[in-house]
Amino acid sequence: MTKILSGLGSLSQLSDIRAEFNAKTVLLVTGKSSYSDSGAKSIVEVALQNDTVVRFSDFDVNPKIEDAERGVALALESGIDLIVGVGGGSVMDMAKLIKAFYTAPEKSKQLAKGEIAMTDPEFPMVLVPTTAGSGSEATHFAVVYIGLDKHSLASQHLLPDGVILDGSLIASCSQYQMACNGLDALAQAIESAWAAGSTEQSREYSFRAVSLCSKYLTEALAPSASKEVFQRMMEAANLAGKAI
Repeated sequence: MTKILSGLGSLSQLSDIRAEFNAKTVLLVTGKSSYSDSGAKSIVEVALQNDTVVRFSDFDVNPKIEDAERGVALALESGIDLIVGVGGGSVMDMAKLIKAFYTAPEKSKQLAKGEIAMTDPEFPMVLVPTTAGSGSEATHFAVVYIGLDKHSLASQHLLPDGVILDGSLIASCSQYQMACNGLDALAQAIESAWAAGSTEQSREYSFRAVSLCSKYLTEALAPSASKEVFQRMMEAANLAGKAI
């Protein structure tokens, strides 16, 4: 069961989630500049100040398998017992990939292609989105590129143990990025609603996401948009992810 903390300023509760897992060495997966620009950096540093933190941010926007393998090597060398991913969809996918490959790094390509099943490394993962679009924090998928080929690795072990939805983290996004992210969430929600494999629950998530996007996306693009509006868009993206 994923524990979800949702609300403005909720990232400050990361230390509480970490305490529940009794972690000592944390692999912190972040974007290069978004981690600081979003305001997450200063909050996370305080929350994890008593832990050994190893940061991994040296990877491309579209996660490549070589990048994920380097992340796994760092995680193994450091002896981590918790992964925290703070960023957009690519960052959260990278956190998932590192967890997916951790127990069998030599078989990363087979895992990415779905030829073999992932083994749970049995350490927790917490995801903190800093964009409101991909909903990756709510899915059991992770996208990875092998050369030019895109693969989607799927496993229930990739569902995070904790999620923090703090709308204040998307306040630094440009209007263009906000629009792209919001339309991504809206499209995912609509697609899930009419999917042949939809269920009563997935359609409920879809309709709630569509309702929130319809009500708040235009407001979120206004220069005077409030952080409460950003929070609603963060929730919409999470619901769209749940609906997939």
